[in-house]
Amino acid sequence: MADKQYHSLVLLAAVGATPRTCGASFAGDVVILSNTICWFVGHVGLGRRSGGDVMNERYRSQRAEGERRLVAAQHESLSDQAAVVRIVFRVLVFPIWVLRYAFRRLKRRREMTAFALDFVHGRIYDDRISEEVAREWIKQHPGDYVLGEYDPKKGKSVLPALRRTFSRILDRNL
Repeated sequence: MADKQYHSLVLLAAVGATPRTCGASFAGDVVILSNTICWFVGHVGLGRRSGGDVMNERYRSQRAEGERRLVAAQHESLSDQAAVVRIVFRVLVFPIWVLRYAFRRLKRRREMTAFALDFVHGRIYDDRISEEVAREWIKQHPGDYVLGEYDPKKGKSVLPALRRTFSRILDRNL
């Protein structure tokens, strides 16, 4: 008890209170006043930590860890759901994409065939004519061949490939 009164007086002195300024006329009032200050200091967090505060911190850290694990699990579940949606989307879209790609290729081949046959109409067919058709095709389609004969994807000229394509078209149709 004397130890507690000593700490109470030290707390009163630290706060700047004396028994006279606090309205205490004898030692019993000082103890009551100091106990009130000790209670206040303990709840505000200025005093020593009690066992309950340590338990509260442990509970808070466990709760925070649990929340982190819950968020991680939710994120993993969401990424699994996104992967399933992505796979379903690809399964549904792939046949449509393949059809569009095939129709575009067929349409382009028909255009190339018509162009080559119109270009060759009334001429004698030889190997040089397929190169002329390829050069003229590149000139007629500047959107497809922005750099002319050069293909940046392959790092070389597209002329040999087009020449072979037109050579096969002309061989089939002439």
